[in-house]
Amino acid sequence: MNQSDSHLFGDDNSSPDIDSGKEKIEEQLAGLIIPISDITQDPANARKHDERNIESIKGSLDMFGQRKPIVVRRQGMTIIAGNGTVMAAKRLGWKRIAAVIVDDDITKATAFGIADNRTAELAGWDSSVLGTLLGGLQDTCFDMTELGFTDEEIDVFRGVDLPSAGDAGVDTVGQNYSVVIECTDLAHQEKVLTDLMEKGYKCRAIM
Repeated sequence: MNQSDSHLFGDDNSSPDIDSGKEKIEEQLAGLIIPISDITQDPANARKHDERNIESIKGSLDMFGQRKPIVVRRQGMTIIAGNGTVMAAKRLGWKRIAAVIVDDDITKATAFGIADNRTAELAGWDSSVLGTLLGGLQDTCFDMTELGFTDEEIDVFRGVDLPSAGDAGVDTVGQNYSVVIECTDLAHQEKVLTDLMEKGYKCRAIM
């Protein structure tokens, strides 16, 4: 388990116990901290958080702490942005979280929640740059498990050849079937690849 950094709110000299309710929140956010029990998940949240997503957020919070606040609508104290963060924080035993509280009406709150998720979704990766960055982290023995990528995805971005039928040690019994998906651009290719891997399919990018 990671040692708590000195710039995290509520830090002491002992190792943090994720089951004790000890939060790891940047000290600059200290004035925004509220009890998690005071806020509610958005029942109309259109963004779905599967197990892998929540565990990835949990790992990030445990490693880096909370570095940006969630957004909460004052009326009803409903989360507008950060539902996944709160779900992950609860798994870590957190009792408090940093939040910006806004006075949006329901229309503006709904629009912001959609925009917050959609604008992030529209971003893509520069595969070459990402592969170099991931490789550099691996070379420093950095714990890669908390970055949200599987080993197979990291290999793809790093350009590592994945084993295929016919390679030594690979079972070739039976037929192998493939589907080629034609993508419009690099960002589309990366999204399709990630989506399929999350569903358990074995995939690789072809340039």
